[in-house]
Amino acid sequence: MSVNEKGNPRPDGFSVSVPFGPVGIGGTYYWNPGSPTAPNFTLTGGLGMGGGGLHSVFLRRGMTSREALGYGATVNMAPTIFPSATINAGILDKDGIPQPWNARVSSIEAGAGLPGSSGTYT
Repeated sequence: MSVNEKGNPRPDGFSVSVPFGPVGIGGTYYWNPGSPTAPNFTLTGGLGMGGGGLHSVFLRRGMTSREALGYGATVNMAPTIFPSATINAGILDKDGIPQPWNARVSSIEAGAGLPGSSGTYT
């Protein structure tokens, strides 16, 4: 997670996602991916209800954009379109089989979007 001179958190990137019925697609650009070897851009596909929007992305402290790759889950909470908050969790897998009980929060997002939730793959 990036911080400014006063120690306040600042975004590590931004994301855009669009739902098409139960299927969604999105992308995230990181100007601070957390490591020189971590990707600056990721694409995500999801299956769920609702969601979508434009958000600032805050990586969890000590995490990089590389740890957001693979299976995941997303929940977007919004009383209206703005403001909205999104929680993204990465789901570890063993031999290609997702293990949801080993999920961990990878990033938090803030911005404008629709409420919803989905299973994802980045």
